[in-house]
Amino acid sequence: MAHAEEEVEEMVNISSALVINIGTLSERWISSMFKAAHQARKKGIPVILDPVGAGATAYRTKTARELINNESPAIIRGNASEIMALYDDKSKTKGVDSAASSDAAIDVAQKLSETHKCVICISGATDYIVGKEKIVKIKNGHQLMSRVTGLGCTASAYAALLPQWKNYLFSHGQGYGGNGNCRRNGRFSCRRTRKSPNQFSGLSLMPV
Repeated sequence: MAHAEEEVEEMVNISSALVINIGTLSERWISSMFKAAHQARKKGIPVILDPVGAGATAYRTKTARELINNESPAIIRGNASEIMALYDDKSKTKGVDSAASSDAAIDVAQKLSETHKCVICISGATDYIVGKEKIVKIKNGHQLMSRVTGLGCTASAYAALLPQWKNYLFSHGQGYGGNGNCRRNGRFSCRRTRKSPNQFSGLSLMPV
């Protein structure tokens, strides 16, 4: 959660992976993102980019694209609209909510993966993890996801759990599969307890 320019390089030096979430943007925060990403590449640890709200505003889209072009991430994780906005100026999104289904972004994800030599994860009711030659399809999503704030950010954090395996496609699939299991367990827990999706208190959702 570090964003001060004065400390991001030190934080990267004690980390095994770097997640950049562009949810909150300002000139200083953007500078910190570039500094952290550059230090991560120097250290040789993977960078995971979450292009939050790409396509919603020109400033946000420009920032995400510049990060990708200048400090190539190992993994990019976003919803369909965000992923498409990284490649197509005509793609728009509704804030942080996707205006398209995840499968609609597969072609763009393949182009991004090939161009930037990275793995692309498209999140949605069905998740797709797209690499240079393979596509992994994970059907662990649920319509309740859209009613819970922060699940996308959680998915990006999961993406950073295992990439030191060096096989980013496989490791991200493992991490995202674990995240999907949490969603599924949460769905069944809601059904059993009649709780709404924002009432998970007392329920264990982490896979063991």
